[in-house]
Amino acid sequence: MVTVRRPIPSHRPMLPAAATGAAVALVAALALAVAPSPAAAELPAVSYLLSNFQLMGLGQGSSSAVRSLDDELYFWGDQIPVGSERTTSQYTWLSVDGHTGYECGIERVTLHTMCWGTDKQVVNSSPKVPALQVSTGPLHACALTFDASLIDLERLTLKSDTPASNAAFLESVTPVCWGDGGLHSNNNLSPPAIGDAAAGDPIVSVRTGDGFTCVRTFKGRVQCSGEYGNLEGPAEDRVPQGVLFSALTVGEKHVAGIEAGTAELRAWGDCSSLNECTAPTGISFAGAESSLSAGRMFTCALDTDLRPHCWGRVFWPRATPETSEFIEINSGLTHTCGIRRNDTRAACWGECSFGECDPPAEFNRIPCERHAPRGVCLRTISPGVCDSRACAAGYTWRFDAPCGCYYKFASIAVPAPGASVGGGADGTTDCRTRTGVPFFYMDGADASNRASRCLG
Repeated sequence: MVTVRRPIPSHRPMLPAAATGAAVALVAALALAVAPSPAAAELPAVSYLLSNFQLMGLGQGSSSAVRSLDDELYFWGDQIPVGSERTTSQYTWLSVDGHTGYECGIERVTLHTMCWGTDKQVVNSSPKVPALQVSTGPLHACALTFDASLIDLERLTLKSDTPASNAAFLESVTPVCWGDGGLHSNNNLSPPAIGDAAAGDPIVSVRTGDGFTCVRTFKGRVQCSGEYGNLEGPAEDRVPQGVLFSALTVGEKHVAGIEAGTAELRAWGDCSSLNECTAPTGISFAGAESSLSAGRMFTCALDTDLRPHCWGRVFWPRATPETSEFIEINSGLTHTCGIRRNDTRAACWGECSFGECDPPAEFNRIPCERHAPRGVCLRTISPGVCDSRACAAGYTWRFDAPCGCYYKFASIAVPAPGASVGGGADGTTDCRTRTGVPFFYMDGADASNRASRCLG
């Protein structure tokens, strides 16, 4: 297995390390649970757009993830896109997505899109524009662009919380696509323009498939352009009419969404006889977009208990871990990875012939901001002791119940300004701020680390 690991830049300040086990500690949070608190006049659609960032990118034979602790991008698997290390090592990252032979990401400082790999038509035509989301398909990619002059790019908040600034920002959000339309593409490089910023309903999600593009608005309207692979007929003709969706995902040739208000999953497109478009009955699905993913003839989704279910082409060597809880999942063509809720480890399943399902154990070690033995922190969930600590200015630290150091699953974007956000019976701990990008401080160090003041 080929793995790429880069040292964390010495000029970047480090926050306390997360507690994880032997697998890679990606410290990734569910998109809705990593948002800075909105300013007083910030509209819900604005908060949503500045909160939803996909942290895992899965291609064919490779996986990647942004570690929110330090915004570093890591890769594993034997088919990592060509140029990944060379292209990404000098940057930090906000979001990433991948496909066969190439990946695209959003660079953290400028929020510009960037692509790398062997698909030259996508890579060479990638616009270096500020974006809040990027999505990769077999032959084309799309992004949600915006007017960066209105945003504090470091804090991911509006520079001004006036109604005029809110309106201007929403008006500026535009999906753009590039690459190759492919066979029967029927204008898939022109995403549907269904957003209505004036009504607080801008496009908040863009997803790419094989020759088609779908978008979702803040209030849940969905429309697609292009074809479903080689299936005749325009994609927009197959979108369920009169249905609003809280989440949307796109597989190679099919689309799935969670119906708003019902927790039911609907799917459509070029559906095979393997039933990737037929969800199992009797399951209430979580409504967050990061709880839903799809690949080549399969669909995966988290239920309301955060347990994954996959259906369709799922006769895999590595089975879906249906008894585990996850806060985020994403799928490549033939495999799926997620961030486990109880220990923030990455876990993957599906067809795993190229090491794409095996995050390397050495990612469990990171340089420490304090002086630990040999300058390295070994992060562990045992004995799992949490300490109250002072937070940076503007942050609130709180924990309730016995320490579990779990991420908090949130169904709403952020609390009101000044409100503290704590845990519950699951032992959640978190810090938030309305003036800066939030981080989750998780402390489960062993006695050696605590004695060295590495995490204490």
